[in-house]
Amino acid sequence: MSTLHEYNRAIFTQLKKDYDALSWFGKLFFPSALATKLTEINDSEISTKNAFDIYQTYTQHTWFFHKWFLSPLSRFSNTDFCRALNTLQAETFFTRADAQANFDVVAGSPNPAGAAKALQELQRHLLLYSRSHQKNRDAITNHDKPIEVAHALITLKEVGLLNQDRNIPPETSEETRAYYPSPFLPESFASPRKTYQEEMNQHPHPELAAACLVELHKNKLLSAKHASVVFNQKDPTTLKSLHDAIDSLKRSRLLSQPDVVTAVSKNNDPRSAALALSYLNDKNLLSQENIESVCSAERPSKTAHDLIQRVTREDQNNTSVPNTSQTQPSTSPHFFKSNNTLDPTSSSEPEPSNSTHRPGS
Repeated sequence: MSTLHEYNRAIFTQLKKDYDALSWFGKLFFPSALATKLTEINDSEISTKNAFDIYQTYTQHTWFFHKWFLSPLSRFSNTDFCRALNTLQAETFFTRADAQANFDVVAGSPNPAGAAKALQELQRHLLLYSRSHQKNRDAITNHDKPIEVAHALITLKEVGLLNQDRNIPPETSEETRAYYPSPFLPESFASPRKTYQEEMNQHPHPELAAACLVELHKNKLLSAKHASVVFNQKDPTTLKSLHDAIDSLKRSRLLSQPDVVTAVSKNNDPRSAALALSYLNDKNLLSQENIESVCSAERPSKTAHDLIQRVTREDQNNTSVPNTSQTQPSTSPHFFKSNNTLDPTSSSEPEPSNSTHRPGS
């Protein structure tokens, strides 16, 4: 069961304190069922189950005039936490079998409003009804950006990476299926092995990370090594640049180069490194040594330009060396034949002309 986030715990603690501070006259008008729930617990005992019971009692036994007349209820109803819960309450999230699980997501989140929206997104894309529904809920719990986590999971689902039924033998029992590992990475990826949901929950920018994973997946490059590159990159600018780099390498037909994705990811600007490699490739200079040199440079494009300039100068120097075989007279017994050049194998005297000179002609 999820734990109550300290921010949300403080809201219930304050509600109890405000009730205890009411005069006897104020308590007379306070909803009795809610008063009973509040007096049955102390601050250290407020769990997500207690909090859900209190909220349910609040929604069932509080009328608009209570919130207007009683300051404790007015203050509670205006919190972000209560407003987020009211949004889900209106969409029947708390009137079905998974009500407590849905409440736990919001109660355990430092961003209740975002968690509520994330749950709505997961439900809209059927991720609260799949076999891994609880893992999807856990992924958005305790994350500062739950809506980004939800979008990341949706992105992964659309390309089949959250389909845990893939590659599972049909004879596998239901009990075993529940513990079947996600098929997204080889066994060597981690020990213990993590799922996409766990990785997204622990990543500060899950939406960007998911976009990179999908780009790798589309190009059949989603390996444990490449996934680690994405998960270990925490800077949002670099992650976006990595996504663009993969696309650039694809258009340049360089994705088949060994470890090229890993190489560009080591640069602070992977996209610039990828473009620089494309530039080198156009000049037929894409050696492993040059790849490492460019990708480790602070300014990849400048390094690539310098490499090309150096090779160009070397080629020019080689072609500018005089060719003595062409500048010195040839000692060969044969000369190039032309209409005005004699063949040394022929007679030394010219043959007499057959034409007759006629005077006056």
